[in-house]
Amino acid sequence: MSTENNSVTPNNDPPGENGLSVLTGFQVFLESGLRQIGGVLRRFETTRCEVLALETVPGNPAALLKIVVTYPNDGRIILERAGLPFTDYRLVGVVLPDGVQPLLRILLPLAQGNVLVRATHTVLLPNKKRALVLLEAEPVPRAVEILLTHGFNLVPPELFNEETQA
Repeated sequence: MSTENNSVTPNNDPPGENGLSVLTGFQVFLESGLRQIGGVLRRFETTRCEVLALETVPGNPAALLKIVVTYPNDGRIILERAGLPFTDYRLVGVVLPDGVQPLLRILLPLAQGNVLVRATHTVLLPNKKRALVLLEAEPVPRAVEILLTHGFNLVPPELFNEETQA
């Protein structure tokens, strides 16, 4: 497995205990189920927050909406002002490497390291001309350690605060 990786921003330093390179997503509880999704998304229409990833977990009658946005602090404020019950969850952002099967090259070391990957979300960064994958992985510190050991470049959370600024 090659350890070379064209980067958006190199991140080869091991993370500290409080300095993990993790991103924030939100899990929003929708009491009325999936029909509330449009109302939640409309709240982001006139803001600088871009929706990067969305996942719905339908229930009966409630549902769960997982959403990742640029400017997560602003996203948190939007959800709070809407009075929606939500929690944060952590994701690891990784620059997809060049070559064959880039996602598989990321997932294999994690599987071998007994890291559970619950979901992946691929995001294209238009200003950077690079694709990223956002991983819902457990445990996050172990995922970060394995990815750095294998030479992958992690996405710093600050990138999503810069992305929509021209």
